[in-house]
Amino acid sequence: MPLNQFNSRRRVNDKPLYNTLDCLAVRRAMDRLPLIEKLIIEMRFFHGFSIQEIARLLRMGWDEADALVDSTLLLLRGNCSAEFSGGVDRTQFLKAA
Repeated sequence: MPLNQFNSRRRVNDKPLYNTLDCLAVRRAMDRLPLIEKLIIEMRFFHGFSIQEIARLLRMGWDEADALVDSTLLLLRGNCSAEFSGGVDRTQFLKAA
């Protein structure tokens, strides 16, 4: 597949994070990520980097960068779920924002 088709295709899991959870919960969940994973989420979802750009910056192949984005996103979703479990009321996050 030509390079421009990789960059232009929209993946199912590339939905903006602010449509799923409030920004405060995402930022708190991101604080628990390792540095590289946090940077990947920042680049992909907050700065609009393509998978190819992330791969180039991290000096890895497209497939490896794509897999890293996917696994990091799963980890972040787990961290976000933890923000709202264990007796933490979602309204606390909304009031704090």
